[in-house]
Amino acid sequence: MYLAHLSTGREQRLVEGEQRLRMMLDNTADVVLRSAPDGTLLWASPSLRRVFGWDPDDVVGTVFRLTSSQDRRAARAAFTDAVLTQRSEYTHRTIVACADGAQRWAETSSTIVRALDGTVESVVSSIRNVTAQVETEQTLAQREQQYRLLAENATDAVFLMDSEWVIQWASPTVSTQFGYERDELLGRHRLDFVHFEDRRNVVENQLRAVSGQLERHEERFALKSGDYRWMDVAIRPFLGVGAQMLGYIAALRDIDQEVHVRQALGRSERTFRLAMDGAAEGMAVVGLHRRFLEVNHALCRLVGRDPVWLSERDEEDVLHPDDVEPARQVRDRLLGGRGDHETRPCRLIHADGSIVWVTHAVGLLRDDDGLPLFFVCQYQDITKPQRVQAAKTAHSAVKTDAHRRRSDR
Repeated sequence: MYLAHLSTGREQRLVEGEQRLRMMLDNTADVVLRSAPDGTLLWASPSLRRVFGWDPDDVVGTVFRLTSSQDRRAARAAFTDAVLTQRSEYTHRTIVACADGAQRWAETSSTIVRALDGTVESVVSSIRNVTAQVETEQTLAQREQQYRLLAENATDAVFLMDSEWVIQWASPTVSTQFGYERDELLGRHRLDFVHFEDRRNVVENQLRAVSGQLERHEERFALKSGDYRWMDVAIRPFLGVGAQMLGYIAALRDIDQEVHVRQALGRSERTFRLAMDGAAEGMAVVGLHRRFLEVNHALCRLVGRDPVWLSERDEEDVLHPDDVEPARQVRDRLLGGRGDHETRPCRLIHADGSIVWVTHAVGLLRDDDGLPLFFVCQYQDITKPQRVQAAKTAHSAVKTDAHRRRSDR
């Protein structure tokens, strides 16, 4: 009775063990297969139904039924090679044909089971569905190829740098942009090519890229000839799996001509501003619709107004009413191409209501295409001479009148 009880206990533990094994195999993410040396499937775990849709009874006894037709030859070759050699394990990827007709990528890890004499008894394989992983890898590979094509064919120079800002890759455009062969740049620190006056600013700006932001600035980059060219630089971090910082990608666009034009314009504007501010005569830049755009201090003194007041007004707001129409006619003639400038006397109205006589010089500035931009006006105070002339005229009129009266007697 004791032996019967012991036998029953062993059988129960065996059944329980088989149940646990079946539960584990049915719920694992992998599918387990056992195949004969000729590739005939001898056994498949119940998880095959859940992972690939096949009932194990439908495929046991078949040869490479699970492998898709286009991948069957490669799978058979890998299986045969592993069986015929002394390898104990091998891994490969294959395309599995699912029961619903779909195809899934699978990664197969196989163990060769051999007898004591070295002959192959069977092959036990663990198959995992890696379709999502393969599709991700393919997408990344396509993007990497696209990015490389873009980088290699872009007019901008592109650098790939490691986390220490050492150049690891450069686009072919560095040859035409800077005169270097790519090998001359690899392994060198990016700051080696930055003008010494710009390095501090570049280092400070790059801190934003370290924090993950897109960083953009202008710098002078060294050419192989020893000269420097102004570049617009955009830097963004290059991240790996799990947002791990791998390095930085920098795109450099040539803006040398743009910067020099901007600098020349800045010098011209400063010169114009100095000329306006230092002029003894009133000066103003007036828009095509007669709005004050710029005024100097001398003009403010002439009309007793501050720059803010004038910037909110038209030139006609400070002209004597009788001089508004003649001023319009002057501008119409200039806009119509009848000359570049005109000068005539006119009257300005001071804030206190008094009249200020000026010589009003108006010039029209055009762009390179001949289109009008704005008027440049100069106002020279001639109030005193005008008063003297008016007094002389009045005195002469009095004398003439007196002489006429004497003659009449």
